[in-house]
Amino acid sequence: MAREQEPRAVLTAIMVAIASLGCLMFVIVNRLQVLQAEVAATNAAPVDVSGWSTYRNDAYGFELEYPAGWTMYTGGLSGSAPFVSFGNPLSGLKTYSM
Repeated sequence: MAREQEPRAVLTAIMVAIASLGCLMFVIVNRLQVLQAEVAATNAAPVDVSGWSTYRNDAYGFELEYPAGWTMYTGGLSGSAPFVSFGNPLSGLKTYSM
């Protein structure tokens, strides 16, 4: 009798696995669509960077622009764990390790 129920148990397990994969795919696709909408919304308005200052670091091979009114600290570049800090008057100082 147990042998007769084996094919049904295998078929049930396969159906549960397929249903689970379907649900997982639905969640993943839904999340990707939400992320795409968020990215599209953030990229919609260009940022006006006229008047921004440029920081260039030839030792590490990069440059970046930062808004007027922000402060910059490069004293951490000489340490054993080099870093550059930029300070936004509204949200405070952020440190970026090299």
